[in-house]
Amino acid sequence: MSFHDTDPVELKRMRIEAFKRRRLGIFFHWGLYSMLGGRWKGVEMDYIGEWAQSYFRIPNAEYAELAARFNPVGFDAEEWIRRVADMGAKYIVFTTKHHDGFAMYHSRVDSFNIVDATPFGRDPLRELADACGRHGVALGIYYSQAVVVFCGVPPPGRTGPGAGPAEEPLRNVLGKRLGLPGLRQEGFPALLPPEVSAAGA
Repeated sequence: MSFHDTDPVELKRMRIEAFKRRRLGIFFHWGLYSMLGGRWKGVEMDYIGEWAQSYFRIPNAEYAELAARFNPVGFDAEEWIRRVADMGAKYIVFTTKHHDGFAMYHSRVDSFNIVDATPFGRDPLRELADACGRHGVALGIYYSQAVVVFCGVPPPGRTGPGAGPAEEPLRNVLGKRLGLPGLRQEGFPALLPPEVSAAGA
């Protein structure tokens, strides 16, 4: 769910009601950091794994090298979403970009993304959106534009000030490529209904 202080009270109420109606949802927090499993050079972190680069102070160039090995060949959007629907979940939230700047979609702004920077070369956001539409599961997007700086320079992906419009992935990927209405950038976005998730590119 996403709220702005300026949102009309009725819109906030509708979002809360939709959230209550959906009841069960699944959050897929998946990205380049997943390869590390919360460990770096034999040391295990005592915090959440998506913050591994920050926790271990991994230099950007070294962290970016992970992309060359990121090849989740077992990813099957159809199977994931079929299981989500079978268990009765009504929505998913997918991490499209975390604070490391790595995009889990085909960004037209920065090559530090799963399609251009990895041997995998596929767009999981596109595949999940299609599968969500087929199975009547709402699609939520988690996208971070936060500034995270390591060793005095921004992370390898374009993020934060100077990265272009803050909502680039929301307008560009969702609006243009998936044919979805514009959303705002925040931690818990408004969820898209299945009929919108199914919109073609």
